[in-house]
Amino acid sequence: TLGVPEQEAKNIKRTVGLSRKPEHEQIFAALQPDMSAIAKKLNDSFIEWHTHETEKRPAIQQIILAGSNAHIAGLPEYLSSALRTKVILGNPWMNLNSLESYVPPMHAEEALAYATAFGLAVGNK
Repeated sequence: TLGVPEQEAKNIKRTVGLSRKPEHEQIFAALQPDMSAIAKKLNDSFIEWHTHETEKRPAIQQIILAGSNAHIAGLPEYLSSALRTKVILGNPWMNLNSLESYVPPMHAEEALAYATAFGLAVGNK
């Protein structure tokens, strides 16, 4: 949409993301349809969760983002506003390592891409 090389577009998505600044209007417009679709899908899941007929379920307190695109600038705030629910970035190291004595040689953004694999590796304790 922006007419830039793919790597530059990825960098813009990560660093500028869903900024509402006037100078980023074109970037927001390029990302917004996909982010809106994600918000709608999450909202549909909320509705299904809270209206399940066969069992009473606890209310969803927050959404934890993980995955390679979880770090899009402004995504937690965008989804939080759209869904009226707290949205935060996950901490993939939370159940693997306290980070007090050892900090893995992987940037936090990169670790988000491996959150599912980390969880599967830990298993059900």
